Amino acid sequence: VGLDTGTEAWTILRMADFGKLAGVPQRDYETVNLVMGNFLRMPQENGIHFVCAHHLEEIWEEREMEKRSGEKYKTRVATGEYRLDGFKKTENIFRVAIRQISRHPSIGGREFGFQVLRCSPNPSIEKIDMWERDLGVPINFKNIAMLCYPESREEDWE
Repeated sequence: VGLDTGTEAWTILRMADFGKLAGVPQRDYETVNLVMGNFLRMPQENGIHFVCAHHLEEIWEEREMEKRSGEKYKTRVATGEYRLDGFKKTENIFRVAIRQISRHPSIGGREFGFQVLRCSPNPSIEKIDMWERDLGVPINFKNIAMLCYPESREEDWE
C-alpha cells in the first residue's frame, strides 16, 4: 500500500480536527497525534507492506552575523540538511526510512539514487548513497526491499 503523501495526510487530519493549521496549542495535539500514529502503524501491524512518501523541509538555524560597522545581528540560514515535513514521529514508526537523492555528473546527465536513513532489518546499509549504475539493478520497490530485507526473495515483493 502506498500513501502519497504522509505530509498531506497529516495536514488533512489537523484541518478535520482543528479547522486550521496555525495557532493550535501543542497540548491540543494529543488526539490527532494518537490517530496519526495509529494510522501509520496499522498496516505493518497487520503484515501489509506500507510505503509512505513525505515532503521534505529544509532545516534552518539562527546565526549571529556582523555588519561592516561591527554591529551584530541575527539571521536565519539554511543548513543544507532536510527532515520529513509533517508528523514528527513518522521516522520512529517505520522500520525503513529512505531519501531519494540525485546528482549531476559532468558526463551522462542527471542520476537518481537513494540513501537509506534508517533500516532496522539491515543497519549495514544505512547512510550509504546508492546509485542505480553501482547497484547493477533498477531502483524500484522490489530491489530496495531486498536490500533492506536480505533474507527475502524476489517473489516476496511481487
